[in-house]
Amino acid sequence: MFNLFSLRAKLTLSITLIVIGITSGLTFLSIKKEQEHYQANIRQKGELFLDSVDVLLRNSLYSLDVDTIVRSVEQFREYQTLIEVVCVFDAQGRLIIESTQGDLTLEAQPDDLGKQIINSGIPIYQQNNNYLLAAKPIIFGQQIVGGIAIKLSKEPLQEKIVAVRYQGLLISIFACSGGVIIALVISHSFTSPLSQLIKATNRITEGDLTYRINLENRDEFSLLAKEFNKMSDCLEEILKKYQESNTQLQHDLFHENLTGLANRIYVIQEIESEIKKKKVNNDYNFSVLFLDCDRFKLINDSLGHDVGDQVLINIARRLDSCIRKDDLAARLAGDEFVILVKNIDDIQQVIKIADRILEKMSQPLILNTQQLVITMSIGLVMSKENYENADDLLRDADITMYHAKQKGKAQYAIFQPIMQTQALERLDLETSLRKALKRQDFYLYYQPIISLAISQLIGFEALLRWHHPTQGCLSPGTFIPIAEETGLIVPLGEWVLQEACHQMSLWQSRFPFPQPLKISVNISSCQLNQPDFIDKVKRVLEESNLKANQLNLEITETAIMNNIESASFKLQCLQKLGLKISIDDFGTGYSSLNYLQQLPIDVLKIDRSFVSRLESHPREFQIIEAIIKLGNILGMETLAEGIETSEQFDLIKSLGANYAQGYMFSKPLNINSVEQTLNSLFESYSITGKFNDYVNSVYK
Repeated sequence: MFNLFSLRAKLTLSITLIVIGITSGLTFLSIKKEQEHYQANIRQKGELFLDSVDVLLRNSLYSLDVDTIVRSVEQFREYQTLIEVVCVFDAQGRLIIESTQGDLTLEAQPDDLGKQIINSGIPIYQQNNNYLLAAKPIIFGQQIVGGIAIKLSKEPLQEKIVAVRYQGLLISIFACSGGVIIALVISHSFTSPLSQLIKATNRITEGDLTYRINLENRDEFSLLAKEFNKMSDCLEEILKKYQESNTQLQHDLFHENLTGLANRIYVIQEIESEIKKKKVNNDYNFSVLFLDCDRFKLINDSLGHDVGDQVLINIARRLDSCIRKDDLAARLAGDEFVILVKNIDDIQQVIKIADRILEKMSQPLILNTQQLVITMSIGLVMSKENYENADDLLRDADITMYHAKQKGKAQYAIFQPIMQTQALERLDLETSLRKALKRQDFYLYYQPIISLAISQLIGFEALLRWHHPTQGCLSPGTFIPIAEETGLIVPLGEWVLQEACHQMSLWQSRFPFPQPLKISVNISSCQLNQPDFIDKVKRVLEESNLKANQLNLEITETAIMNNIESASFKLQCLQKLGLKISIDDFGTGYSSLNYLQQLPIDVLKIDRSFVSRLESHPREFQIIEAIIKLGNILGMETLAEGIETSEQFDLIKSLGANYAQGYMFSKPLNINSVEQTLNSLFESYSITGKFNDYVNSVYK
């Protein structure tokens, strides 16, 4: 209960109780001492009276002169106000005289008292609340001649005691009042600085560090207040630094370090906020643009990551300059950016921003004397009431951006619901692709390759096929891009290389032509970038028992240019083993003459897109002619693919190409069809010995 009071109340109450206790004790001792003093005084008067009466009554008692005894007693009482009753006894203890009439309130009957007095032989004193009984035997000579007993009133003593008590009460009242005043003064001197300390603590708790305690005393509280003020100064300085650090921390938490743009966390929060606005007001519209740099990896690989970082910083500045004040530009990761366009009326406003970004990005960027043109593909998504979170909206924007890339890059695409369906189908295809790889549901077709100089079959190109369980036979163009993006192309490409080499080894053992047939296998950039790619090729050749000069690896320009130094080194190693290296689809990629003359390339494959337009577009004729002449100058052979008509065949042959492929000679064949063809060729060769003549008749 005591703990429920405040410190001031505790101090006041404690000091007051102490003062009351001391005062009460002193008053009690004073009353007790006064009482003892009056009691001693009464007893002294009783003894004096007894001694006086003893002298007066000795002779009278000895002679039993009652009249004299009565006169003596009455005469003595007139001058003794304290005496209430006087009793005189003879030598046998019988009552001779009582100074008052009525009941004598004694502790024993008169005769008994008289006998007690005579028998005791000494004075007797008995205390009572209201009186004192004093008695003694009267001795004459050596003989007890009687006894006397007196009752002394204590009324004066009681009056004195009451007076003392009243005095003590007054003293206690004054003492308590003074104690309370003293207690209040003392408690105030303690609690006032404490109250200021508590107030200062509360202000600090509320975040106000400017409050200071002002104590002019020189006691310990003043020293404590000074130290508290120092602590407040220190805390205020720390808080100031913390606020500065917190401001920077908040900025760093929601902004990307390299470009200074908002980061993924912040843009997602903002998109979520925009979605809530859309839920409240369906007329409110916003849009999200998902941007990705085209061929940014090439910049990092060819010019270095420092240059790549400078490019990203420049992109961030350009994006920031293309948007409105209330809009938000953010960098998600790598070369992926997001722009949140708030509070728009229609899609045309967003399209203008997208056009402005494309136009801004098309301006050349000069870094370290290197001129670069950075293009971006943009996916544009408008807000709809069915979006529940930012992730769904970013997903659709990402899907749309990939559609923009597929359309040719450096442009924007607007989200359509069918894009999401296609993305789901693509995801399903990826899942099926993983399962098919585990079950080895793939198989190879083989397209013949013809030497135009001697009109002879020299080998086959291995072409991958996949029979999907529900979609049927799928072309490589459907699933190879997915395999490359997911990395599944590495194990899939290894299987193709093993299967093709093994099959060609079997055919060579069954059909030992004078010029062994060769096999061409396409290699992806992911395979070429594998650290152990050369070792894998060696192992495949050893396991299949196929000679290195009978294997031709076809690689696209993109696969080489993505990492030119590493690719060049690996191709040189493969060439030293005896393998042939072909550039597939030459003329459709980068076609850098500077790198081409440095690379270990044996064959340039002219893309079918040039051959298909050869008859109707004279310019294609000039391009093919230039490629063939370039190959001759660089000591490389050329192969034209996609030949379907005799006119195309004649033109290609007239230009001096070395090899050809196409439906004019044969469609890609399965294993059985290849073996039937090879069997017919081998039988013809065995019978006539004129293998070339038979080939001419078959493939012309």
